[in-house]
Amino acid sequence: MPDRPNWSARELPVLPDTVTVLGHRVTASCPMWRGLDWSDAILREQNTLALAFFGAKAPPDHHLDVAWCHPEDRPSGIRYRVRPRRKGWRFHKREDGAWVLRKERDHA
Repeated sequence: MPDRPNWSARELPVLPDTVTVLGHRVTASCPMWRGLDWSDAILREQNTLALAFFGAKAPPDHHLDVAWCHPEDRPSGIRYRVRPRRKGWRFHKREDGAWVLRKERDHA
């Protein structure tokens, strides 16, 4: 992958350069990134806390809810919110199970 993502592409891989974790930009060596368990990622369209308060009327919040564990620890039930770094992009799970980002108009 080049130094910067090609935001004019139709599809991008989920990498530190294309997403934020808990609202932060991270690097591949950051424990926030290394501790994400992508096999347990859940696509959500609403914030779970807002759902608890507002039910179905909770505002939209497209993100992946991903299990997280510090790389030097054991699983603890912590989940992190991962969002596309740019507006207009959405998560999509390919047939091979990999998460990717696609431009909204290309997302089906």
